[in-house]
Amino acid sequence: MKLLLLRHAQSIMNAEYRWAGSADPPLSANGIEAVRQLAPQLQELGVTSLFSSSLVRAVQTAHLLNEYLHVRYHAPVTEFNDRDIGYWTGLTYEELQESYPEELRAWTSGASREIPGAESWGALCARALHGLDIIRQRCQPSDVAVAVSHAQVLTAICDSLGFSSTKQHNLEGHWLEIVEGSVVYLEAFSLARAHHHYSE
Repeated sequence: MKLLLLRHAQSIMNAEYRWAGSADPPLSANGIEAVRQLAPQLQELGVTSLFSSSLVRAVQTAHLLNEYLHVRYHAPVTEFNDRDIGYWTGLTYEELQESYPEELRAWTSGASREIPGAESWGALCARALHGLDIIRQRCQPSDVAVAVSHAQVLTAICDSLGFSSTKQHNLEGHWLEIVEGSVVYLEAFSLARAHHHYSE
């Protein structure tokens, strides 16, 4: 099967440059419009199944995509919910610089994935991989699936599987191929590259 791990569209907290984590904001007007621009491009790629986390911004993104795709939308995969980011929830980058300068410096440099009061990075990686396995079990080998999730979940999966990944902006992500439990990285995905088929 082919699987596109896709970050949700812009939420109202994204629009305010606030860290959401396990908070549950809806999509912004710009986010809704961006999904509607992306959906016809995904339709051309033969998508057969849709998944999402259970958070509103991911569910909305999946439902908006399915207005065009008209494919099976599976029950939300809670293992793909965003990370609880503890004391950073709702803060802007500037507020983090003021309140947690050392921790933020370690985070941005890649020296540490840990966040004060947050779900541990190890726990996030473990549940994200479990979510990936749930999706694999629900799909057929011939499926082309899209799973709408969150930036830290996508990064956790790539890190755990040894794939390099840059920061995913809204509606960006990664194409994977899963064959008999083995996962292969195909390519990065963005709206600008949507016309580039994963198999070309």
